[in-house]
Amino acid sequence: MRWVDDVVRARDSLNKATVFHTGVPIDLMMLNEVPVQDILKVVSHFLGKHGKKNLVLSVTHRPYPKRNFLEKLVFEKVKAIRRLIGLPELDVEELGYLGEKTN
Repeated sequence: MRWVDDVVRARDSLNKATVFHTGVPIDLMMLNEVPVQDILKVVSHFLGKHGKKNLVLSVTHRPYPKRNFLEKLVFEKVKAIRRLIGLPELDVEELGYLGEKTN
């Protein structure tokens, strides 16, 4: 979990009142070989070391052309992370990708 340690080290070098924006490595989100349980372990570990205060958590850049976050497994990962941090559930039918409805 080098990513976690690198981010925590960077955060420690800043004023604690600073809002910190970081991203979950995109490969964890997009690779089918990474199950939902594994990404939850990584994000849980990250939050345990970093905390939620003054944190904006997104994903790193997107080198996955023609892929999107509404794909079944990727979307399950997104929903699991949202549950973990206490955000409301999302319904894929209510979301559009690039302004288009999914159905």
